[in-house]
Amino acid sequence: MKYYPPSNHIYYENSDVPINKLEIKELEILTEIEKELLVRAYEKLHNELNEEIEFDEKYLSKLHETIFAPLYTWAGKYRTVNISKDESMFCPYINLDSFSKEIFTKLKNDNFLKNYEEALENNEYINASIDCMIALDFLK
Repeated sequence: MKYYPPSNHIYYENSDVPINKLEIKELEILTEIEKELLVRAYEKLHNELNEEIEFDEKYLSKLHETIFAPLYTWAGKYRTVNISKDESMFCPYINLDSFSKEIFTKLKNDNFLKNYEEALENNEYINASIDCMIALDFLK
């Protein structure tokens, strides 16, 4: 689904296809490539996951970059425009710095999700996981 507002810095002119390094102009093909990149990234993350990894800002930015760098120049970078998708408004870009600091402080206080079994018992893991996803939404 297309992000709004439509902007030439995100999409090819008169389309809902994001500008990409491979110059793919068919949304279905691009979507399939994104899915494949995500599967590879999940496999890599699963294989590399260990107690030393901290789900901090640097790590999540690098993860986003790893996933999307083959396709997009903006991979791993914070947005510089306001966007929404369907009826969901993303965090205003002007607030990204302060909100991300708050979220990453919470993740640090939650030991970067390393105590997930204990957190699962207290339903805290879900909130911390949501914080991770929100942090990734800050990126383009």
